[in-house]
Amino acid sequence: MMSHEYYFEGVSVKKISIIVVCVFSLMIIFDMFLGYAQDNVTKNPRATSEILIEKGNWPTQLVVDTVTGCYGGTIRWLVMANPTLVGKRPPPDIQRMMLVHCSCILDKIRVQYTFVEYFVRISNPVNQEWISTYFMTKAIECVRDHQTLEGLIKLDNLPDNQTTIKPEEPKDTKLEEPLPKQPTEEAKDEEPNILFQG
Repeated sequence: MMSHEYYFEGVSVKKISIIVVCVFSLMIIFDMFLGYAQDNVTKNPRATSEILIEKGNWPTQLVVDTVTGCYGGTIRWLVMANPTLVGKRPPPDIQRMMLVHCSCILDKIRVQYTFVEYFVRISNPVNQEWISTYFMTKAIECVRDHQTLEGLIKLDNLPDNQTTIKPEEPKDTKLEEPLPKQPTEEAKDEEPNILFQG
């Protein structure tokens, strides 16, 4: 078995120093003659989101922010329906269902509004109530029309925005019976029947 003392027996500090100096010298020489990579084609490149906005498309960041906000709202909606879910992470298949639901909402928004119109609406702090009402309307449409969140949310008797007239009930022709006679003054003279329980 070889001892550690004899491992570098034939190598001196002088030889190691010469090798290190040669390697660094070669690196400096190659660096001087090879030059540097330069990109003369793109000066001040524009962000992809700017190009998407010009074309009327929605930038990815807004899509992600909208779906993330929708996802949080959907979790709150589920927790309001079932408070025992507070603080529990949904299983992966339920997370997927919620993402499909939020994608449905986003698709409905993107069909109705261009990026600029939507951005103007959500940027205005006055419209915060409009945003929540609008998202809830679209969420109900997705659940009702596309069966998103099937098995998680059940919508009972949703209003269909049609006015219905309740038919009048036929009036009963029976005469009302008079109330029973009230006790008279004579009954007040008797002692009340009081029970003490201890």
